[in-house]
Amino acid sequence: MANTSSAQKATRVIARRTEVNKARRTRMRTMVVKVEEAITSGDRNKAMEAMKRAARDSGIELRQSRLAVLGATGNIGATLALMMAPQVESTLLIVRDAQSPRDDLIRVWHAC
Repeated sequence: MANTSSAQKATRVIARRTEVNKARRTRMRTMVVKVEEAITSGDRNKAMEAMKRAARDSGIELRQSRLAVLGATGNIGATLALMMAPQVESTLLIVRDAQSPRDDLIRVWHAC
């Protein structure tokens, strides 16, 4: 228990910020799940709309953003990279084995 009024106020502020941060974290996780579901469904238009909605809700301007795709040689990563490369300022492809790129990643690389 806080003994001074400033310590009591700090405790209240911390509790309030914790609730705000929980809500933000939940909202971000929900957006990520929706984007992943849209990508794995195979519907490119649905996936693109989910990405744009997630960016808009997060306050991110896609045209001025940089995209980093971790696991760009996988199916989801490659699809995401191909789909989003024209929408963002620059794209960084992160792969485990750069010696064996897939044909679709070569297309992304040239599109960036």
